[in-house]
Amino acid sequence: MNLFGRRAGATRQPRESPSPPPDDGLKASAMRGTEPLYGYVVALELVVVGILNLTVKSGKGAPAHPSTALAGVGVAAAISLFGFLQTKNRVLVAFAVIATAFLVDLPKVPNSLALAHVFSLALPFAYSLILTQRHRKRMKGELMAARARRPSSPARTRPNAKTKDAPATPSGPRPSGRYTPPKALRSKRR
Repeated sequence: MNLFGRRAGATRQPRESPSPPPDDGLKASAMRGTEPLYGYVVALELVVVGILNLTVKSGKGAPAHPSTALAGVGVAAAISLFGFLQTKNRVLVAFAVIATAFLVDLPKVPNSLALAHVFSLALPFAYSLILTQRHRKRMKGELMAARARRPSSPARTRPNAKTKDAPATPSGPRPSGRYTPPKALRSKRR
């Protein structure tokens, strides 16, 4: 055994490339499996915390004049989150969950609701992080699959239809799409 835990003379196996995503006909941003179900659980938790913000008005740390308008906005946002979940779009739902969590936590509440507010921020953040990571992983897989399907050499082009000959291979670097040719100089008028 050497320093890295391998036997002497053992060769390293090549890394396998990530398998392409299953072709289920859905976009990368489409929710799959139990993702919408977890979203409904998070939305229900935000509705409960919003209702607690409206009902619990006394106790240590409670404001003298509680803002029922802010608490009402939080409950309305939490209820509207159910509509966003109907779109089954990972990106849209992730943003909506974070925005709703902050709206629910806006009003000043008694200290007894501090733990509920921690959960009403932590769970939506974790859920949106999971959604965005799954979306990113799916997009990366689709990009890898598209690169694998693309021809590897730019010299492989279709033959010219008129002459049936292969076009001449350009010499030099490929032109960049960001290149801007220099402007012609104007002569000075006197």
